[in-house]
Amino acid sequence: MSDLLTSELSFARSPELANAYNVEPWDGSTNHVQLPAGERSGIFARAGLLVSGLHTTNPVQKGLSIRENVLCDSIPDPPQDLLNAGAVTVPDFDANMTTRERFSMATDSPACMGCHQAMNPIGFAFEGFDAFGRARDEEIIIDALGEIVNYIEVDSSSAPAFSLDDTTTVQNNITEFNELLDENGMAHSCFVRKYFRFAYGRHEDDVQDGCVMERMREELYGENGDGSIRQMMMGTAEDIEFKRRKLGED
Repeated sequence: MSDLLTSELSFARSPELANAYNVEPWDGSTNHVQLPAGERSGIFARAGLLVSGLHTTNPVQKGLSIRENVLCDSIPDPPQDLLNAGAVTVPDFDANMTTRERFSMATDSPACMGCHQAMNPIGFAFEGFDAFGRARDEEIIIDALGEIVNYIEVDSSSAPAFSLDDTTTVQNNITEFNELLDENGMAHSCFVRKYFRFAYGRHEDDVQDGCVMERMREELYGENGDGSIRQMMMGTAEDIEFKRRKLGED
Protein backbone atom coordinates (compact mmCIF):
# COMPACT_ATOMS: atom_id res chain seq x y z
CA MET A 1 0.00 0.00 0.00
CA SER A 2 2.88 2.34 0.77
CA ASP A 3 4.29 1.67 -2.69
CA LEU A 4 0.95 2.59 -4.22
CA LEU A 5 0.93 5.90 -2.37
CA THR A 6 4.59 6.91 -2.62
CA SER A 7 6.42 5.07 -5.43
CA GLU A 8 8.62 7.20 -7.70
CA LEU A 9 8.98 4.52 -10.37
CA SER A 10 7.67 5.24 -13.86
CA PHE A 11 5.77 2.62 -15.87
CA ALA A 12 5.24 4.96 -18.84
CA ARG A 13 5.98 3.17 -22.11
CA SER A 14 4.65 5.72 -24.61
CA PRO A 15 7.03 8.54 -25.57
CA GLU A 16 4.26 11.11 -25.05
CA LEU A 17 3.50 10.07 -21.46
CA ALA A 18 7.18 9.64 -20.61
CA ASN A 19 7.83 13.13 -21.96
CA ALA A 20 5.08 14.49 -19.69
CA TYR A 21 6.88 12.81 -16.78
CA ASN A 22 10.28 14.18 -17.91
CA VAL A 23 11.76 10.67 -18.20
CA GLU A 24 12.69 8.17 -20.88
CA PRO A 25 10.06 5.54 -21.82
CA TRP A 26 10.23 2.25 -19.93
CA ASP A 27 11.02 -0.68 -22.24
CA GLY A 28 8.76 -3.05 -20.30
CA SER A 29 11.44 -5.53 -19.28
CA THR A 30 14.43 -3.91 -17.57
CA ASN A 31 14.37 -1.90 -14.34
CA HIS A 32 11.68 0.72 -14.11
CA VAL A 33 12.60 4.33 -14.78
CA GLN A 34 13.04 6.59 -11.75
CA LEU A 35 10.88 9.71 -11.81
CA PRO A 36 12.55 13.07 -11.06
CA ALA A 37 13.14 13.20 -7.29
CA GLY A 38 10.45 15.11 -5.42
CA GLU A 39 8.52 16.01 -8.57
CA ARG A 40 6.00 13.18 -8.76
CA SER A 41 5.25 10.17 -6.57
CA GLY A 42 2.41 7.78 -5.87
CA ILE A 43 -0.61 6.81 -7.91
CA PHE A 44 -2.48 10.09 -7.37
CA ALA A 45 0.25 12.08 -9.09
CA ARG A 46 0.06 10.05 -12.30
CA ALA A 47 -1.44 11.57 -15.44
CA GLY A 48 -4.50 9.32 -15.51
CA LEU A 49 -5.67 10.76 -12.18
CA LEU A 50 -4.63 14.35 -12.88
CA VAL A 51 -6.21 15.09 -16.26
CA SER A 52 -9.17 17.40 -15.67
CA GLY A 53 -10.88 17.35 -19.08
CA LEU A 54 -10.56 21.15 -19.19
CA HIS A 55 -7.67 23.50 -19.91
CA THR A 56 -7.57 24.35 -16.20
CA THR A 57 -7.42 22.23 -13.06
CA ASN A 58 -10.26 21.89 -10.54
CA PRO A 59 -8.69 21.65 -7.08
CA VAL A 60 -12.05 21.47 -5.29
CA GLN A 61 -13.12 18.40 -7.25
CA LYS A 62 -9.67 16.87 -6.69
CA GLY A 63 -9.90 17.46 -2.96
CA LEU A 64 -13.46 16.12 -2.79
CA SER A 65 -12.48 12.96 -4.69
CA ILE A 66 -9.58 12.15 -2.36
CA ARG A 67 -11.54 13.08 0.77
CA GLU A 68 -14.45 10.76 -0.11
CA ASN A 69 -12.85 7.99 -2.18
CA VAL A 70 -9.43 7.67 -0.53
CA LEU A 71 -10.10 8.73 3.05
CA CYS A 72 -13.74 7.49 3.27
CA ASP A 73 -14.92 10.81 4.68
CA SER A 74 -18.38 12.13 3.83
CA ILE A 75 -18.80 15.68 2.54
CA PRO A 76 -22.44 16.85 2.53
CA ASP A 77 -23.98 18.66 -0.41
CA PRO A 78 -24.11 22.43 0.04
CA PRO A 79 -27.36 23.65 1.62
CA GLN A 80 -29.73 24.86 -1.06
CA ASP A 81 -30.63 27.99 0.86
CA LEU A 82 -26.99 29.09 0.90
CA LEU A 83 -26.36 28.62 -2.79
CA ASN A 84 -26.15 31.72 -4.92
CA ALA A 85 -26.41 31.60 -8.70
CA GLY A 86 -23.24 29.97 -10.06
CA ALA A 87 -22.02 28.91 -6.63
CA VAL A 88 -21.06 25.40 -7.74
CA THR A 89 -19.58 26.35 -11.11
CA VAL A 90 -15.95 27.11 -11.95
CA PRO A 91 -15.13 30.66 -10.73
CA ASP A 92 -15.07 33.47 -13.29
CA PHE A 93 -11.94 33.95 -15.36
CA ASP A 94 -9.41 36.53 -14.21
CA ALA A 95 -6.21 37.03 -16.19
CA ASN A 96 -4.34 38.10 -13.05
CA MET A 97 -5.34 35.21 -10.77
CA THR A 98 -4.32 31.55 -10.63
CA THR A 99 -6.91 28.80 -10.47
CA ARG A 100 -6.11 28.38 -6.78
CA GLU A 101 -6.71 32.06 -6.10
CA ARG A 102 -10.02 32.07 -7.97
CA PHE A 103 -11.33 28.99 -6.10
CA SER A 104 -10.10 30.38 -2.78
CA MET A 105 -11.98 33.63 -3.34
CA ALA A 106 -15.14 31.82 -4.42
CA THR A 107 -15.24 29.60 -1.31
CA ASP A 108 -13.87 31.87 1.43
CA SER A 109 -17.20 32.69 3.12
CA PRO A 110 -17.94 31.06 6.50
CA ALA A 111 -20.93 29.27 4.98
CA CYS A 112 -18.68 27.60 2.40
CA MET A 113 -15.56 26.96 4.44
CA GLY A 114 -17.32 24.55 6.80
CA CYS A 115 -16.88 21.93 4.08
CA HIS A 116 -14.30 23.49 1.78
CA GLN A 117 -11.65 23.54 4.50
CA ALA A 118 -11.67 19.76 4.20
CA MET A 119 -11.40 19.77 0.38
CA ASN A 120 -9.50 22.83 -0.80
CA PRO A 121 -6.13 22.19 0.92
CA ILE A 122 -5.94 18.68 -0.50
CA GLY A 123 -6.74 19.88 -4.01
CA PHE A 124 -4.32 22.80 -3.76
CA ALA A 125 -1.46 20.36 -3.08
CA PHE A 126 -1.83 19.18 -6.69
CA GLU A 127 -1.58 22.63 -8.28
CA GLY A 128 2.01 21.80 -9.16
CA PHE A 129 0.50 19.87 -12.09
CA ASP A 130 -1.47 21.30 -14.99
CA ALA A 131 -4.73 20.00 -16.47
CA PHE A 132 -2.79 17.42 -18.53
CA GLY A 133 -0.83 16.08 -15.55
CA ARG A 134 2.44 17.81 -16.40
CA ALA A 135 4.59 19.24 -13.60
CA ARG A 136 4.68 23.04 -13.60
CA ASP A 137 6.04 26.02 -11.70
CA GLU A 138 3.84 28.53 -13.53
CA GLU A 139 0.20 28.45 -14.56
CA ILE A 140 -0.44 29.43 -18.16
CA ILE A 141 -3.49 31.71 -18.13
CA ILE A 142 -5.62 31.21 -21.24
CA ASP A 143 -8.64 33.36 -22.11
CA ALA A 144 -11.94 32.33 -23.71
CA LEU A 145 -10.43 32.74 -27.19
CA GLY A 146 -7.64 30.30 -26.42
CA GLU A 147 -5.01 33.03 -26.24
CA ILE A 148 -2.23 32.98 -23.63
CA VAL A 149 -2.60 36.18 -21.64
CA ASN A 150 -0.41 35.60 -18.60
CA TYR A 151 2.00 33.34 -16.71
CA ILE A 152 1.67 33.23 -12.91
CA GLU A 153 3.73 31.27 -10.39
CA VAL A 154 1.70 28.46 -8.79
CA ASP A 155 1.46 27.76 -5.08
CA SER A 156 0.92 24.12 -4.13
CA SER A 157 1.72 24.44 -0.43
CA SER A 158 -1.05 23.24 1.86
CA ALA A 159 -2.11 21.90 5.23
CA PRO A 160 -4.20 18.90 4.08
CA ALA A 161 -5.46 17.97 7.59
CA PHE A 162 -6.17 14.31 6.80
CA SER A 163 -7.33 13.97 10.41
CA LEU A 164 -8.77 16.60 12.76
CA ASP A 165 -5.62 16.96 14.87
CA ASP A 166 -3.22 17.08 11.90
CA THR A 167 -1.72 20.54 11.34
CA THR A 168 1.24 19.43 9.21
CA THR A 169 1.99 21.59 6.19
CA VAL A 170 3.66 20.57 2.93
CA GLN A 171 5.61 23.08 0.89
CA ASN A 172 5.15 22.70 -2.86
CA ASN A 173 6.20 19.08 -2.80
CA ILE A 174 3.78 16.32 -3.79
CA THR A 175 6.21 13.70 -2.48
CA GLU A 176 5.86 15.16 1.02
CA PHE A 177 2.08 15.20 0.61
CA ASN A 178 1.95 11.52 -0.37
CA GLU A 179 4.34 10.49 2.41
CA LEU A 180 2.06 12.27 4.87
CA LEU A 181 -0.96 10.49 3.36
CA ASP A 182 0.83 7.15 3.79
CA GLU A 183 1.92 7.83 7.37
CA ASN A 184 -1.54 9.00 8.44
CA GLY A 185 -3.08 5.56 7.83
CA MET A 186 -6.57 6.77 6.90
CA ALA A 187 -6.07 5.78 3.26
CA HIS A 188 -5.11 2.25 4.34
CA SER A 189 -8.23 1.90 6.50
CA CYS A 190 -10.39 3.26 3.70
CA PHE A 191 -8.80 0.81 1.27
CA VAL A 192 -9.78 -2.06 3.57
CA ARG A 193 -13.35 -0.74 3.82
CA LYS A 194 -13.70 -0.32 0.06
CA TYR A 195 -12.24 -3.76 -0.66
CA PHE A 196 -14.57 -5.36 1.89
CA ARG A 197 -17.55 -3.89 0.05
CA PHE A 198 -16.22 -5.12 -3.28
CA ALA A 199 -15.30 -8.62 -2.11
CA TYR A 200 -18.37 -9.33 0.03
CA GLY A 201 -20.85 -7.52 -2.17
CA ARG A 202 -22.37 -5.44 0.62
CA HIS A 203 -21.67 -2.57 3.00
CA GLU A 204 -19.91 -3.44 6.21
CA ASP A 205 -21.45 -3.60 9.66
CA ASP A 206 -18.76 -2.26 12.00
CA VAL A 207 -19.99 -4.51 14.84
CA GLN A 208 -20.75 -7.69 12.93
CA ASP A 209 -17.82 -7.37 10.52
CA GLY A 210 -15.33 -5.76 12.89
CA CYS A 211 -13.20 -8.88 13.31
CA VAL A 212 -13.05 -9.53 9.56
CA MET A 213 -12.01 -5.96 8.79
CA GLU A 214 -9.42 -5.96 11.56
CA ARG A 215 -7.93 -9.14 10.11
CA MET A 216 -7.81 -7.45 6.69
CA ARG A 217 -6.06 -4.41 8.20
CA GLU A 218 -3.48 -6.62 9.92
CA GLU A 219 -2.75 -8.43 6.65
CA LEU A 220 -2.44 -5.13 4.81
CA TYR A 221 -0.09 -3.61 7.41
CA GLY A 222 1.79 -6.70 8.67
CA GLU A 223 3.43 -6.95 12.08
CA ASN A 224 6.38 -4.76 11.11
CA GLY A 225 5.00 -2.94 8.10
CA ASP A 226 5.65 -6.01 5.95
CA GLY A 227 2.04 -6.69 5.00
CA SER A 228 0.70 -6.29 1.48
CA ILE A 229 -2.39 -5.89 -0.65
CA ARG A 230 -1.74 -9.42 -1.91
CA GLN A 231 -1.81 -10.87 1.61
CA MET A 232 -5.05 -9.07 2.36
CA MET A 233 -6.69 -10.36 -0.82
CA MET A 234 -5.48 -13.91 -0.21
CA GLY A 235 -6.78 -13.83 3.36
CA THR A 236 -10.16 -12.62 2.12
CA ALA A 237 -10.38 -15.43 -0.45
CA GLU A 238 -9.81 -17.97 2.35
CA ASP A 239 -12.46 -16.47 4.65
CA ILE A 240 -15.50 -18.73 5.16
CA GLU A 241 -17.93 -15.82 4.76
CA PHE A 242 -16.40 -14.97 1.40
CA LYS A 243 -16.67 -18.60 0.28
CA ARG A 244 -20.31 -18.67 1.29
CA ARG A 245 -20.93 -15.54 -0.70
CA LYS A 246 -19.34 -17.09 -3.76
CA LEU A 247 -21.47 -20.22 -3.33
CA GLY A 248 -24.63 -18.22 -2.83
CA GLU A 249 -25.32 -19.66 0.64
CA ASP A 250 -27.08 -17.81 3.48
